[in-house]
Amino acid sequence: MSRVIIPKADDISPAVPPVPPAAFCAVDDPRVIPTPPHAAAAILASRHGEQLESALSTRDRIGQAKGIIMERFGVDDVQAFDMLRRLSQDGNTRLVDVAQRVIDTRSGN
Repeated sequence: MSRVIIPKADDISPAVPPVPPAAFCAVDDPRVIPTPPHAAAAILASRHGEQLESALSTRDRIGQAKGIIMERFGVDDVQAFDMLRRLSQDGNTRLVDVAQRVIDTRSGN
């Protein structure tokens, strides 16, 4: 039978000194407004929703541009995306902006 020696709490010295809980509660800067956890979660959820909406819009525009290129040049979807990607890289322009320009040429804007 093996024995395990468990030191008493007084014998243990932590590598990092403990921080008193009050250090996280006191706010000296008047510009800082403490945010309850549920409010912070709501803010993060709102931002996540905005990011998701933006991503879906971007994806839709790129898909539309791919379709226009496929129709105009008789290429498949991979080749159409490759054309968009190359234009984006060569012009140092965001892919969605290149896609929007392709869409604008289709609608006559």
